[in-house]
Amino acid sequence: MAISNPITETWQDAALSRPPGGARNRIIPAAAFVLRTEPDNFSVQRVARKAGISARAIYGHFSSGAELASAARMLMLQEMIERLPARVNPFLEPREALRAFAHSMAEVFRSENAAWIMLGRQDAAFMHQYRRSLRRPLVQEVEAYLQARLAESCASDGPASRAEIFVTATEAIAINYAPELALDLEVTDALDWFVKSFCAALNL
Repeated sequence: MAISNPITETWQDAALSRPPGGARNRIIPAAAFVLRTEPDNFSVQRVARKAGISARAIYGHFSSGAELASAARMLMLQEMIERLPARVNPFLEPREALRAFAHSMAEVFRSENAAWIMLGRQDAAFMHQYRRSLRRPLVQEVEAYLQARLAESCASDGPASRAEIFVTATEAIAINYAPELALDLEVTDALDWFVKSFCAALNL
């Protein structure tokens, strides 16, 4: 499965759309667009230009650029969650099922500009929601899949469950892979090697 990392036109369409409900519903998608495309240069002024309103109007809804960025991250997080895989396919062999799940996860992460996720780690409210609404369901799904195929419980394996190791490693490979630094390793190869090793360790 080829995994790309585009800045898609769909994001721009979403950011510039103007749904009913007032200026706030124009501001947050515009802020999300700026975070995705210019995460290191996020500013209220840039958001205002995208939304087609004044910076002063934005401050009528948000007390600071940080509060605006946090609201944008919540929107972007929800969009990511809606695109993530919900189930490990029980009809495939375990290695293929987990490989497909890992690649589907990675495709979502790779389609994002990872910088906004990294910067969001300083936002406590965002990270709480990220763990609760994005990571926890993924871990629970992988854990349930493993429990159904292994005699012993996968609920705990030292400080982290095996399911959480799977999700964490897949997430880390997808977010941190930098093609400009790689020699002969593609992100798909890294994922495949990890899944193969993970399954071998569990005799799957």
